[in-house]
Amino acid sequence: MKKFFVSLLSVFYVSCLLYAQNEGTIKYRMNMEDVPEEYSSMANMTMKIVWKGDKVYSETVNPYMKVISIEKPGETITLIDQGGRKMMFKSQDHKDDNNEQNNGNVDVNIEYTKETKTILGYVCKKAIIKTKESKRNDTIEYVVWYTDKIPNKMKNSNNGNNGNISELSKIPGMPMEYSFDLQGIKVTVTVTDINYDPVPDEIFNVSTDGYQEMQYPTR
Repeated sequence: MKKFFVSLLSVFYVSCLLYAQNEGTIKYRMNMEDVPEEYSSMANMTMKIVWKGDKVYSETVNPYMKVISIEKPGETITLIDQGGRKMMFKSQDHKDDNNEQNNGNVDVNIEYTKETKTILGYVCKKAIIKTKESKRNDTIEYVVWYTDKIPNKMKNSNNGNNGNISELSKIPGMPMEYSFDLQGIKVTVTVTDINYDPVPDEIFNVSTDGYQEMQYPTR
């Protein structure tokens, strides 16, 4: 189960790297249903994402661990503090390689519906994404509510090694809420706040002292 939450947290922060306006802050909340009682304290996660131009800082927290990701042109650095065990991952942004890998490993089907609902004042449309990972034969269905008033810049900055959530990048607008089932647990991720206040450059300079550099596992 511990491995499950590590994977879930990785999927959460990877899924939310974005650019909306030139700079600003966005907050998401993750809720989970049908979580075993012994892990109930981990049932809520929060994320803060700060972006400025082509740089993104994301911070994801639950009672079990903290993940910080700094994305700059050409490279992403991810820092994970898991109860004092500090790990650092670096990945290069190779768009062509990443697309080829995803196309070969993941079958994607997107259904657009006429349903709408309002989230934080944005009228959102509903889409259903079904993905099938060929090597593991895993199928995941995402129910996505998105707005075309904010550009969708979600992407998988880890070259596919932390899940299929990058398929959200195919939606023609920013996902404001999405839900999926993972090992019998229903996960819902929702935007709770967006603002476009000025962002200081210092936030993108995070110390990596004490972190051990590691490699992402392959599929």
